[in-house]
Amino acid sequence: VVVAPTVNYHFYPSFLEYPGSTHLEFETAKNVIVDIVHSLAGYGPRRFYVLNTGVSTARPLAAAAEQLKAEGIYFSYTNILAVAGPAEERVKQQVRGTHADEIETSMMLYMHPDRVDMSKAVKDDSPQGTGGLTRVRGNAKTFSPSGVWGDATLATREKGRVVVEAMVEGILGEIEALRRATARLRQAAPRSRRSGSARHVASGGLPHRACGAPRRRSAPSAAATSSARPR
Repeated sequence: VVVAPTVNYHFYPSFLEYPGSTHLEFETAKNVIVDIVHSLAGYGPRRFYVLNTGVSTARPLAAAAEQLKAEGIYFSYTNILAVAGPAEERVKQQVRGTHADEIETSMMLYMHPDRVDMSKAVKDDSPQGTGGLTRVRGNAKTFSPSGVWGDATLATREKGRVVVEAMVEGILGEIEALRRATARLRQAAPRSRRSGSARHVASGGLPHRACGAPRRRSAPSAAATSSARPR
């Protein structure tokens, strides 16, 4: 198994009105991942899994997967809504939200409670607009003066435990499915790479989902990634 570093910059168009936020254009974000995979695939690995904790990042990752598939490279990534969605539905109380909200703050309370100051948690849950979050009232976007979208005041460590454990279980299941792709890969891989190619998995991650009171789900890396959860 090859574990590559986190890709700290990716496709996060929703948060650019908030100072310090960064974003790569769609094609740039896709090509960053494809180039990383191409580099590592040259040393033997033919299967790649991105630990993706973002939502907006899924689109360029899907495009990367299509391109790499045509080249005989198996590429998969975490769909955070699929692996964590059912657990979130069981524990959440907020009316709406996905960013630095009840769920993301709960996850931080479970994983890094020392980094959470609940006295600063807020409820910003304006009706969802289009085109990301905005600090300017009255346009088509989702209004949030704080950067939170949801109700972070409802966060608890126990809710975070439920969601994080479900997420980890889902990710491990997807990685195991990637391991089982061996037979198909042996048929598709070039003859010069067949020896051992099916045994190599590169996994990594995109940075996360985003947070205001701490946060969760973010961006990717090829062979290794982690991510944020902007919608």
